[in-house]
Amino acid sequence: KMYPKWQKKTLYMLLMERVNATPDSVFYIENDNMYTYHDISEKVERVANALSAYSVQAGDRVVLIMGNRVEFVVLTFALAKIGAIKVAVNKNAGEAEIAYILSQTESRILFAETAECLSESVKIDCQVIVLDEDTDSQTEFNWCEWIQSSEEMQSKQMTTNADAVSD
Repeated sequence: KMYPKWQKKTLYMLLMERVNATPDSVFYIENDNMYTYHDISEKVERVANALSAYSVQAGDRVVLIMGNRVEFVVLTFALAKIGAIKVAVNKNAGEAEIAYILSQTESRILFAETAECLSESVKIDCQVIVLDEDTDSQTEFNWCEWIQSSEEMQSKQMTTNADAVSD
């Protein structure tokens, strides 16, 4: 369907159109896992909220160093929802290329498929979230820890806001 120039739609808006029209249709398959439009939209909402909890805003850059996987899809739509800029980097990129991209983007957060995607010699001035479970640096979270941490931050913020309203 072609959209008239006056009817501009974001990537996130297009996803939500499909979610509303065909929520139970298969959107993405990875290995033995099938994700429907509804499944993806729930993950997108959760990750968009997590990004917001970590103060990622419209115009901020977020680096993704990973291959084709469900987290890449979810992050793409979550970043589109909040208006942040996705900087996709090949997970096999060399150290010099990654260092250059990081120096030019002023990224807020970096998501890496594995810790091996990042060289210790590359200067990283942002938060790092590694998708695999093996994180050994104090500056890294794994994906699940990051989501859980952001939800705890949101819960505390809601409690603080409720207390401020009741005062």
